[in-house]
Amino acid sequence: MSRIKIGAVDLGSTKVSALLGEIDQSGLIHVRGIGIAESTGIRHGTVTELQGATQSLVKAVELAEDMAGESMPPMVVGISGDHIQGVAGDGGISFTPDDPTVGHDIVLEDVERALESAKAVQLPLDKSLLHAIPQDFQVDEHSMVPNPVGMVGFRLRVQAHLVLGAITSQTSLRRVVDLAGKKLSGLVYTPLASSYAVLSKEEKELGCVLIDIGGGTCDTAFFINGAMCHSWVFRFAGESLTRDLAIVLKTSMQEAERLKLDWGVADPHLLRDKDEQLEVPDVNGAYVRHYFRSYVASILHERLSEILQHVARQARAMGIHEQLAAGAVITGGVAATPGLVQLAQRVLGMPVRVGHPTNFLGLKDLLARGEHAAGVGLLLHAASGHYSFDRAQYPAVGMYDNLDTTTHRKRRGFFKRLATSLGVL
Repeated sequence: MSRIKIGAVDLGSTKVSALLGEIDQSGLIHVRGIGIAESTGIRHGTVTELQGATQSLVKAVELAEDMAGESMPPMVVGISGDHIQGVAGDGGISFTPDDPTVGHDIVLEDVERALESAKAVQLPLDKSLLHAIPQDFQVDEHSMVPNPVGMVGFRLRVQAHLVLGAITSQTSLRRVVDLAGKKLSGLVYTPLASSYAVLSKEEKELGCVLIDIGGGTCDTAFFINGAMCHSWVFRFAGESLTRDLAIVLKTSMQEAERLKLDWGVADPHLLRDKDEQLEVPDVNGAYVRHYFRSYVASILHERLSEILQHVARQARAMGIHEQLAAGAVITGGVAATPGLVQLAQRVLGMPVRVGHPTNFLGLKDLLARGEHAAGVGLLLHAASGHYSFDRAQYPAVGMYDNLDTTTHRKRRGFFKRLATSLGVL
Protein backbone atom coordinates (compact mmCIF):
# COMPACT_ATOMS: atom_id res chain seq x y z
CA MET A 1 0.00 0.00 0.00
CA SER A 2 1.34 3.44 -0.95
CA ARG A 3 1.86 6.06 1.70
CA ILE A 4 -1.13 8.27 2.41
CA LYS A 5 -0.70 12.03 2.75
CA ILE A 6 -2.41 13.83 5.63
CA GLY A 7 -2.60 17.49 6.61
CA ALA A 8 -3.67 19.54 9.61
CA VAL A 9 -3.90 23.19 10.62
CA ASP A 10 -4.16 24.75 14.06
CA LEU A 11 -5.55 28.27 13.64
CA GLY A 12 -4.55 29.76 16.96
CA SER A 13 -4.90 33.29 18.26
CA THR A 14 -1.15 33.94 18.36
CA LYS A 15 0.18 31.56 15.70
CA VAL A 16 -1.06 29.41 12.84
CA SER A 17 0.58 25.99 12.50
CA ALA A 18 0.30 23.80 9.43
CA LEU A 19 1.54 20.20 9.46
CA LEU A 20 1.95 17.90 6.49
CA GLY A 21 2.61 14.22 6.99
CA GLU A 22 2.01 10.72 5.77
CA ILE A 23 1.04 7.29 7.04
CA ASP A 24 3.41 4.46 6.18
CA GLN A 25 2.54 0.81 5.59
CA SER A 26 3.01 0.02 9.28
CA GLY A 27 0.43 2.60 10.30
CA LEU A 28 3.03 5.01 11.67
CA ILE A 29 2.64 8.74 11.15
CA HIS A 30 5.60 10.68 9.76
CA VAL A 31 5.60 14.48 9.89
CA ARG A 32 7.27 15.79 6.73
CA GLY A 33 6.70 19.51 6.99
CA ILE A 34 5.64 22.20 9.41
CA GLY A 35 4.90 25.86 8.83
CA ILE A 36 4.32 28.48 11.50
CA ALA A 37 2.99 31.97 10.79
CA GLU A 38 1.98 34.85 13.00
CA SER A 39 -1.77 34.80 13.51
CA THR A 40 -3.88 37.73 12.38
CA GLY A 41 -7.64 37.92 12.14
CA ILE A 42 -8.20 35.34 14.89
CA ARG A 43 -9.08 36.17 18.48
CA HIS A 44 -9.92 33.80 21.31
CA GLY A 45 -9.97 30.94 18.82
CA THR A 46 -12.54 32.58 16.52
CA VAL A 47 -12.05 34.16 13.09
CA THR A 48 -12.62 37.91 13.37
CA GLU A 49 -11.21 39.04 10.02
CA LEU A 50 -11.27 36.79 6.97
CA GLN A 51 -8.46 38.38 4.97
CA GLY A 52 -5.95 38.37 7.82
CA ALA A 53 -6.79 34.80 8.84
CA THR A 54 -6.52 33.64 5.22
CA GLN A 55 -3.12 35.27 4.76
CA SER A 56 -1.83 33.62 7.94
CA LEU A 57 -3.11 30.24 6.79
CA VAL A 58 -1.59 30.60 3.32
CA LYS A 59 1.82 31.50 4.76
CA ALA A 60 1.84 28.60 7.24
CA VAL A 61 0.75 26.09 4.59
CA GLU A 62 3.33 27.32 2.09
CA LEU A 63 6.10 26.92 4.66
CA ALA A 64 4.94 23.37 5.44
CA GLU A 65 4.74 22.51 1.74
CA ASP A 66 8.22 23.91 1.09
CA MET A 67 9.70 21.81 3.90
CA ALA A 68 7.89 18.64 2.82
CA GLY A 69 8.44 19.20 -0.89
CA GLU A 70 4.82 18.43 -1.75
CA SER A 71 1.39 20.02 -1.72
CA MET A 72 -0.97 20.03 1.23
CA PRO A 73 -3.74 17.38 1.03
CA PRO A 74 -7.25 18.07 2.36
CA MET A 75 -6.74 19.34 5.90
CA VAL A 76 -8.23 18.72 9.31
CA VAL A 77 -8.63 22.11 10.99
CA GLY A 78 -9.03 22.74 14.71
CA ILE A 79 -11.95 24.68 16.12
CA SER A 80 -12.19 26.29 19.54
CA GLY A 81 -13.64 29.36 21.24
CA ASP A 82 -16.17 30.08 23.94
CA HIS A 83 -18.98 29.31 21.49
CA ILE A 84 -18.21 25.60 22.00
CA GLN A 85 -20.83 23.86 24.12
CA GLY A 86 -20.97 20.35 25.54
CA VAL A 87 -24.30 18.63 26.18
CA ALA A 88 -25.38 15.13 27.15
CA GLY A 89 -26.93 12.76 24.65
CA ASP A 90 -28.77 9.54 25.47
CA GLY A 91 -30.25 7.14 22.97
CA GLY A 92 -30.88 3.52 22.18
CA ILE A 93 -32.52 0.94 19.98
CA SER A 94 -34.32 -2.37 20.48
CA PHE A 95 -33.99 -5.57 18.47
CA THR A 96 -36.43 -8.24 17.33
CA PRO A 97 -34.14 -11.25 16.82
CA ASP A 98 -34.99 -14.15 14.55
CA ASP A 99 -34.44 -16.45 17.52
CA PRO A 100 -35.85 -14.82 20.69
CA THR A 101 -34.22 -17.51 22.82
CA VAL A 102 -30.76 -16.34 21.78
CA GLY A 103 -30.96 -12.60 21.12
CA HIS A 104 -29.61 -10.30 18.43
CA ASP A 105 -25.96 -10.29 17.35
CA ILE A 106 -24.94 -6.63 17.58
CA VAL A 107 -23.04 -5.32 14.55
CA LEU A 108 -21.39 -2.00 13.74
CA GLU A 109 -24.48 -0.67 11.99
CA ASP A 110 -26.49 -1.19 15.20
CA VAL A 111 -23.97 0.89 17.13
CA GLU A 112 -24.21 3.65 14.54
CA ARG A 113 -28.02 3.67 14.78
CA ALA A 114 -27.85 3.89 18.57
CA LEU A 115 -25.44 6.81 18.31
CA GLU A 116 -27.70 8.54 15.82
CA SER A 117 -30.52 8.36 18.34
CA ALA A 118 -28.24 9.84 21.01
CA LYS A 119 -27.56 12.79 18.71
CA ALA A 120 -31.27 13.54 18.38
CA VAL A 121 -31.32 16.42 20.87
CA GLN A 122 -32.82 19.88 20.49
CA LEU A 123 -29.94 22.05 19.31
CA PRO A 124 -29.76 25.83 19.70
CA LEU A 125 -30.59 27.53 16.41
CA ASP A 126 -27.09 28.97 16.09
CA LYS A 127 -25.18 25.73 16.76
CA SER A 128 -24.55 22.41 15.04
CA LEU A 129 -22.99 19.12 16.09
CA LEU A 130 -19.21 18.73 15.83
CA HIS A 131 -18.70 15.42 17.64
CA ALA A 132 -20.73 12.70 19.34
CA ILE A 133 -18.38 11.03 21.81
CA PRO A 134 -19.62 7.70 23.25
CA GLN A 135 -19.16 7.43 27.00
CA ASP A 136 -21.04 4.31 27.98
CA PHE A 137 -22.74 1.53 26.05
CA GLN A 138 -25.33 -0.66 27.73
CA VAL A 139 -26.45 -4.01 26.35
CA ASP A 140 -29.66 -5.05 28.10
CA GLU A 141 -28.72 -4.74 31.80
CA HIS A 142 -24.96 -4.72 31.24
CA SER A 143 -23.48 -1.22 31.44
CA MET A 144 -19.92 0.10 30.90
CA VAL A 145 -19.52 -1.97 27.75
CA PRO A 146 -16.54 -0.53 25.82
CA ASN A 147 -17.45 -2.14 22.49
CA PRO A 148 -20.84 -3.81 22.04
CA VAL A 149 -20.05 -5.19 18.57
CA GLY A 150 -20.26 -8.98 18.70
CA MET A 151 -22.33 -9.08 21.89
CA VAL A 152 -25.84 -10.52 22.01
CA GLY A 153 -28.82 -8.62 23.37
CA PHE A 154 -32.30 -7.23 22.93
CA ARG A 155 -31.55 -3.56 23.67
CA LEU A 156 -28.58 -1.27 23.05
CA ARG A 157 -28.27 2.11 24.75
CA VAL A 158 -25.53 4.71 24.62
CA GLN A 159 -24.70 7.81 26.61
CA ALA A 160 -22.67 10.35 24.67
CA HIS A 161 -21.00 13.71 25.13
CA LEU A 162 -22.11 15.98 22.28
CA VAL A 163 -19.80 18.83 21.29
CA LEU A 164 -21.60 21.73 19.62
CA GLY A 165 -20.11 24.72 17.85
CA ALA A 166 -21.47 27.99 16.51
CA ILE A 167 -22.55 27.65 12.88
CA THR A 168 -21.05 31.04 12.03
CA SER A 169 -17.66 30.08 13.48
CA GLN A 170 -17.63 26.85 11.50
CA THR A 171 -18.63 28.70 8.34
CA SER A 172 -15.86 31.26 8.85
CA LEU A 173 -13.23 28.53 9.19
CA ARG A 174 -14.47 26.79 6.06
CA ARG A 175 -14.42 30.09 4.20
CA VAL A 176 -10.84 30.81 5.27
CA VAL A 177 -9.71 27.42 3.96
CA ASP A 178 -11.61 28.00 0.72
CA LEU A 179 -10.15 31.49 0.24
CA ALA A 180 -6.69 30.00 0.80
CA GLY A 181 -7.32 27.66 -2.14
CA LYS A 182 -7.16 24.53 0.01
CA LYS A 183 -9.55 21.70 0.79
CA LEU A 184 -11.04 20.89 4.18
CA SER A 185 -11.55 17.31 5.34
CA GLY A 186 -13.11 18.17 8.70
CA LEU A 187 -13.30 20.43 11.74
CA VAL A 188 -12.12 18.95 15.03
CA TYR A 189 -12.54 20.35 18.53
CA THR A 190 -9.01 21.38 19.51
CA PRO A 191 -8.73 19.79 22.99
CA LEU A 192 -10.07 16.52 21.59
CA ALA A 193 -7.24 16.63 19.07
CA SER A 194 -4.68 17.55 21.74
CA SER A 195 -5.76 14.55 23.79
CA TYR A 196 -4.65 12.20 21.00
CA ALA A 197 -1.17 13.71 21.13
CA VAL A 198 -0.50 13.98 24.87
CA LEU A 199 -2.77 11.62 26.84
CA SER A 200 -2.18 7.91 27.31
CA LYS A 201 -4.99 5.39 27.07
CA GLU A 202 -4.50 4.57 30.76
CA GLU A 203 -4.81 8.21 31.83
CA LYS A 204 -8.13 8.50 30.02
CA GLU A 205 -9.34 5.23 31.52
CA LEU A 206 -8.38 6.18 35.10
CA GLY A 207 -9.77 9.69 34.75
CA CYS A 208 -7.89 12.88 34.00
CA VAL A 209 -8.29 16.49 32.94
CA LEU A 210 -6.47 17.96 29.96
CA ILE A 211 -5.72 21.67 30.31
CA ASP A 212 -4.57 23.17 27.01
CA ILE A 213 -3.49 26.77 27.67
CA GLY A 214 -2.76 28.39 24.34
CA GLY A 215 -2.55 32.00 23.30
CA GLY A 216 -6.22 32.97 23.10
CA THR A 217 -8.08 30.25 24.98
CA CYS A 218 -7.71 27.70 27.74
CA ASP A 219 -9.38 24.52 26.50
CA THR A 220 -10.24 21.99 29.18
CA ALA A 221 -11.45 18.43 28.63
CA PHE A 222 -12.32 15.87 31.31
CA PHE A 223 -11.95 12.14 30.62
CA ILE A 224 -13.60 9.33 32.60
CA ASN A 225 -13.53 5.63 31.66
CA GLY A 226 -11.65 6.35 28.46
CA ALA A 227 -13.94 9.00 26.99
CA MET A 228 -14.37 12.75 27.14
CA CYS A 229 -17.26 13.52 29.47
CA HIS A 230 -17.08 17.30 29.72
CA SER A 231 -15.47 20.13 27.76
CA TRP A 232 -15.12 23.80 28.47
CA VAL A 233 -13.37 26.87 26.99
CA PHE A 234 -12.04 29.77 29.04
CA ARG A 235 -10.99 33.04 27.39
CA PHE A 236 -8.11 33.75 29.76
CA ALA A 237 -4.87 32.25 28.42
CA GLY A 238 -1.41 33.24 27.21
CA GLU A 239 -2.49 36.55 25.70
CA SER A 240 -4.18 37.43 29.00
CA LEU A 241 -0.89 36.92 30.84
CA THR A 242 0.89 39.20 28.38
CA ARG A 243 -1.82 41.86 28.63
CA ASP A 244 -1.74 41.75 32.43
CA LEU A 245 1.99 42.42 32.39
CA ALA A 246 1.63 45.22 29.83
CA ILE A 247 -1.06 46.99 31.84
CA VAL A 248 0.45 46.62 35.30
CA LEU A 249 4.03 47.36 34.22
CA LYS A 250 2.94 50.09 31.78
CA THR A 251 4.88 48.64 28.89
CA SER A 252 4.20 47.45 25.34
CA MET A 253 2.65 44.10 24.49
CA GLN A 254 5.85 43.12 22.71
CA GLU A 255 7.97 43.85 25.78
CA ALA A 256 5.44 42.15 28.05
CA GLU A 257 5.62 39.01 25.89
CA ARG A 258 9.41 39.06 26.11
CA LEU A 259 9.27 39.40 29.90
CA LYS A 260 6.81 36.53 30.13
CA LEU A 261 8.92 34.19 28.02
CA ASP A 262 12.37 35.15 29.31
CA TRP A 263 11.70 35.88 32.98
CA GLY A 264 8.24 34.55 33.75
CA VAL A 265 7.69 32.19 36.69
CA ALA A 266 4.34 30.84 37.85
CA ASP A 267 5.12 31.31 41.55
CA PRO A 268 7.35 34.06 43.05
CA HIS A 269 8.23 31.76 45.96
CA LEU A 270 10.28 29.63 43.55
CA LEU A 271 12.73 32.44 42.86
CA ARG A 272 16.08 32.06 44.59
CA ASP A 273 16.97 35.74 44.34
CA LYS A 274 14.00 37.71 45.65
CA ASP A 275 15.81 41.01 45.03
CA GLU A 276 16.60 40.46 41.34
CA GLN A 277 15.42 43.42 39.28
CA LEU A 278 14.37 43.76 35.65
CA GLU A 279 14.55 46.80 33.38
CA VAL A 280 11.19 47.46 31.73
CA PRO A 281 10.80 50.23 29.12
CA ASP A 282 7.56 52.16 28.86
CA VAL A 283 5.22 51.82 25.87
CA ASN A 284 7.24 54.24 23.73
CA GLY A 285 10.64 53.06 24.95
CA ALA A 286 11.50 56.53 26.20
CA TYR A 287 11.65 55.69 29.88
CA VAL A 288 12.87 52.64 31.80
CA ARG A 289 11.41 51.43 35.07
CA HIS A 290 12.86 48.82 37.40
CA TYR A 291 10.72 46.04 38.85
CA PHE A 292 11.56 43.14 41.09
CA ARG A 293 11.34 39.87 39.18
CA SER A 294 9.23 38.54 42.04
CA TYR A 295 6.67 41.27 41.28
CA VAL A 296 6.49 40.16 37.64
CA ALA A 297 6.03 36.58 38.85
CA SER A 298 3.23 37.63 41.20
CA ILE A 299 1.28 39.10 38.26
CA LEU A 300 1.54 35.83 36.34
CA HIS A 301 0.79 33.85 39.49
CA GLU A 302 -2.52 35.65 40.02
CA ARG A 303 -3.83 35.00 36.51
CA LEU A 304 -2.60 31.40 36.34
CA SER A 305 -4.14 30.68 39.73
CA GLU A 306 -7.45 32.07 38.47
CA ILE A 307 -7.38 29.75 35.45
CA LEU A 308 -6.53 26.70 37.55
CA GLN A 309 -9.12 27.56 40.22
CA HIS A 310 -11.77 27.69 37.52
CA VAL A 311 -10.77 24.20 36.37
CA ALA A 312 -11.00 22.94 39.96
CA ARG A 313 -14.46 24.50 40.37
CA GLN A 314 -15.63 22.84 37.17
CA ALA A 315 -14.46 19.42 38.38
CA ARG A 316 -16.15 19.83 41.76
CA ALA A 317 -19.36 21.20 40.25
CA MET A 318 -19.65 18.07 38.10
CA GLY A 319 -18.83 15.85 41.06
CA ILE A 320 -15.91 14.18 39.29
CA HIS A 321 -12.93 15.70 41.09
CA GLU A 322 -12.33 12.49 43.05
CA GLN A 323 -12.62 10.40 39.87
CA LEU A 324 -9.59 12.04 38.23
CA ALA A 325 -7.14 9.44 39.50
CA ALA A 326 -4.57 10.17 36.78
CA GLY A 327 -4.62 13.86 37.64
CA ALA A 328 -4.11 16.74 35.23
CA VAL A 329 -2.05 17.11 32.07
CA ILE A 330 -1.17 20.66 31.08
CA THR A 331 -0.19 21.42 27.50
CA GLY A 332 -0.14 24.37 25.11
CA GLY A 333 2.43 27.14 24.96
CA VAL A 334 1.85 28.34 28.53
CA ALA A 335 2.69 24.85 29.84
CA ALA A 336 6.36 25.76 29.49
CA THR A 337 6.09 28.39 32.25
CA PRO A 338 8.52 27.44 35.06
CA GLY A 339 6.74 26.47 38.27
CA LEU A 340 3.35 25.91 36.64
CA VAL A 341 3.27 22.21 37.55
CA GLN A 342 3.91 22.94 41.24
CA LEU A 343 1.26 25.68 41.26
CA ALA A 344 -1.28 23.42 39.54
CA GLN A 345 -0.64 20.61 42.01
CA ARG A 346 -1.46 22.94 44.91
CA VAL A 347 -4.54 24.51 43.32
CA LEU A 348 -6.03 21.34 41.81
CA GLY A 349 -5.02 18.96 44.59
CA MET A 350 -3.97 16.20 42.21
CA PRO A 351 -0.93 14.91 40.30
CA VAL A 352 0.08 17.18 37.40
CA ARG A 353 2.44 16.73 34.48
CA VAL A 354 3.23 18.66 31.30
CA GLY A 355 2.02 16.94 28.14
CA HIS A 356 4.30 16.77 25.11
CA PRO A 357 3.13 15.39 21.74
CA THR A 358 3.87 11.72 21.03
CA ASN A 359 2.68 9.00 18.60
CA PHE A 360 4.51 10.41 15.58
CA LEU A 361 7.85 10.24 13.78
CA GLY A 362 9.85 13.02 12.18
CA LEU A 363 10.68 16.61 13.23
CA LYS A 364 10.49 15.68 16.91
CA ASP A 365 13.06 18.32 17.77
CA LEU A 366 10.58 20.91 16.52
CA LEU A 367 7.26 19.38 17.55
CA ALA A 368 7.81 17.63 20.89
CA ARG A 369 6.65 20.68 22.84
CA GLY A 370 3.33 21.53 24.42
CA GLU A 371 2.69 24.42 22.04
CA HIS A 372 2.36 21.88 19.19
CA ALA A 373 0.01 19.47 20.98
CA ALA A 374 -3.02 20.67 19.04
CA GLY A 375 -1.28 20.59 15.66
CA VAL A 376 0.12 17.09 16.15
CA GLY A 377 -3.20 15.91 17.56
CA LEU A 378 -5.04 17.26 14.53
CA LEU A 379 -2.64 15.37 12.27
CA LEU A 380 -3.29 12.18 14.25
CA HIS A 381 -7.00 12.79 13.83
CA ALA A 382 -6.49 13.30 10.11
CA ALA A 383 -4.82 9.88 10.01
CA SER A 384 -7.77 8.27 11.76
CA GLY A 385 -10.06 9.40 8.95
CA HIS A 386 -8.43 6.84 6.67
CA TYR A 387 -9.32 3.92 8.94
CA SER A 388 -12.73 2.26 8.84
CA PHE A 389 -12.73 1.93 12.60
CA ASP A 390 -15.39 0.46 14.83
CA ARG A 391 -16.97 3.77 15.74
CA ALA A 392 -17.96 2.51 19.15
CA GLN A 393 -14.29 2.56 20.04
CA TYR A 394 -13.35 5.85 18.42
CA PRO A 395 -14.41 9.02 20.25
CA ALA A 396 -15.30 11.36 17.42
CA VAL A 397 -18.21 9.77 15.61
CA GLY A 398 -19.54 11.61 12.60
CA MET A 399 -16.37 13.44 11.55
CA TYR A 400 -15.73 11.45 8.40
CA ASP A 401 -19.16 10.24 7.33
CA ASN A 402 -18.50 11.45 3.78
CA LEU A 403 -15.47 9.21 3.29
CA ASP A 404 -15.44 6.27 0.89
CA THR A 405 -16.59 3.48 3.20
CA THR A 406 -15.87 0.69 0.73
CA THR A 407 -12.27 1.75 0.23
CA HIS A 408 -11.73 2.13 3.94
CA ARG A 409 -13.15 -1.26 4.79
CA LYS A 410 -10.56 -2.82 2.48
CA ARG A 411 -7.88 -1.10 4.54
CA ARG A 412 -9.24 -2.26 7.89
CA GLY A 413 -6.28 -4.49 8.83
CA PHE A 414 -3.70 -1.84 7.99
CA PHE A 415 -5.41 0.99 9.81
CA LYS A 416 -6.35 -1.14 12.77
CA ARG A 417 -2.63 -1.13 13.59
CA LEU A 418 -2.69 2.65 13.24
CA ALA A 419 -5.65 3.05 15.58
CA THR A 420 -4.01 0.74 18.10
CA SER A 421 -0.85 2.85 18.05
CA LEU A 422 -2.98 5.93 18.79
CA GLY A 423 -4.61 4.26 21.75
CA VAL A 424 -8.12 4.41 20.32
CA LEU A 425 -8.44 0.61 20.09
